[in-house]
Amino acid sequence: MKSILFCEAGITGGSVRQAATLLTHLSTQYKTGVFTHANTPNTASEQLFNLPAVNYAYTMRCKIDPIPSGISKIKGFLVPNAYFFKVWFKSMKLWLRHRPDVVCVNNSYRQHAPIVLTAMMFRTPVIAYLRGSGNFTKVEQLLSRFVAKFLVFSEEHLDYYANQGVPKERTNILFNGLNESVYQKITAARQQLESAPAKKTPFRIICVGRLIPGKRLDVAIEAMRIITQTHPNTELHILGDGPSKVELEQQIEHHGLKAHIKLLGQIENIADHLVKSDIGILCSKSEGMPNVVLEFLAAGLPVITSKLLGINEMVEEGKNGFIVPIGDHEALASKILQLIETPLLKADFSAHSDKLMSSGKFSKQTQLEKFTAQVEALLS
Repeated sequence: MKSILFCEAGITGGSVRQAATLLTHLSTQYKTGVFTHANTPNTASEQLFNLPAVNYAYTMRCKIDPIPSGISKIKGFLVPNAYFFKVWFKSMKLWLRHRPDVVCVNNSYRQHAPIVLTAMMFRTPVIAYLRGSGNFTKVEQLLSRFVAKFLVFSEEHLDYYANQGVPKERTNILFNGLNESVYQKITAARQQLESAPAKKTPFRIICVGRLIPGKRLDVAIEAMRIITQTHPNTELHILGDGPSKVELEQQIEHHGLKAHIKLLGQIENIADHLVKSDIGILCSKSEGMPNVVLEFLAAGLPVITSKLLGINEMVEEGKNGFIVPIGDHEALASKILQLIETPLLKADFSAHSDKLMSSGKFSKQTQLEKFTAQVEALLS
């Protein structure tokens, strides 16, 4: 049986969940292995490492977030560092024991550079799933010559990486798909809410993500400071946990917003929270293709998001949401106020999102079939 190795740099979040889904799907046809940089207890990285579908697993056991880069800048020169060689030696050990036939590097390409080097030495074809929007170093540009296939999220990502030397003829667009089970839960929650007697509740904004600086939740809090001055019956519910929790609590306390902003922690099934909300927001300064936006759309929510690479594949300006500059709390507040004060606009946006989600563009089955086709093409 052919062997597929999946390499993951993430600790938690959408990319790790996507990796788990792809691995589980591939395990029905292939022997599967996983190489993780982190194996942090009680996170998605640990769950990935312990998936029943995985036949062999290796980890660097990193305990810090973000994962260290294997490339350092010394006196103006980019050079492989100690972590690069640690990953390289461990990947050599993996290859000598298991000899994978195809390797997929997921999430951060930089952390996977030593694995690409090992694959090159053993003539193993590599699929690079470019989930972010980072700039390639000279080392990464050199190693990219040995990648058989690149996968990106959008036309914007395609152009972005082409400008960094990634050949378009070796790059395909592959959208994330929303898990059918998640979609069904959200649909069932919507139907249950629609059949229940109407209740007057505060206008509710929802934000889902790890409490880390990169999610820019401070922007959402600053926007709420403006919104509540004229619309005090408004709430922001933030679902997630992380190291920035104390700072966010202090910011909320400083602005006197404890009655308006609720930090609800990590919640497994967010369907009920989604359908009881009026707007979904995303303030991140960087994302791949955020799964949470697909969940917002499935719940029929208008979406207001920061201007991220490729986000226009999901959020069409003025049709199912708005796109605002990264870090601009005044622009975010302005668009939220527009939706609060124009209820019919919210209904139009919801109808457009329903049409988009029913089109199959973001079907999980489509994503799995297209990814499997990439693997099979390399094996043949």
